[in-house]
Amino acid sequence: MSKKVTIPVNTSINSFFKVYIDVINPIYKLKKREKEVLEAFLKIYYSNRDMGYDKINKVLFSIDVKKKLRTAIGMSEPSFNNHLVQLRKKRVLKGDTINKAILDNLPNKELEVTYKIIINE
Repeated sequence: MSKKVTIPVNTSINSFFKVYIDVINPIYKLKKREKEVLEAFLKIYYSNRDMGYDKINKVLFSIDVKKKLRTAIGMSEPSFNNHLVQLRKKRVLKGDTINKAILDNLPNKELEVTYKIIINE
């Protein structure tokens, strides 16, 4: 027998990215600072998403934008670069692009995530 539980989460667009990362984190197992780096990238991506995937990724990973992100989240360059390496190892980033699977689920107004938990007996 299957049971379905819906847990609504109301949020603003400013808080959405933190909530979204917390929802997908069981898949990627991100640490606190890795989540902050990803959140900063997603906010810029989302506000410029009309530019298209390839163009926005070039802008996102430019030296100027990465420097602004580091400053905004209060992180040194070596620390920031180490977190980028970790995000690549965890397949959140693929080279200088954000994993398309993460971006494809960014909503316009609503996002529904389904977990299927199977108990082995």
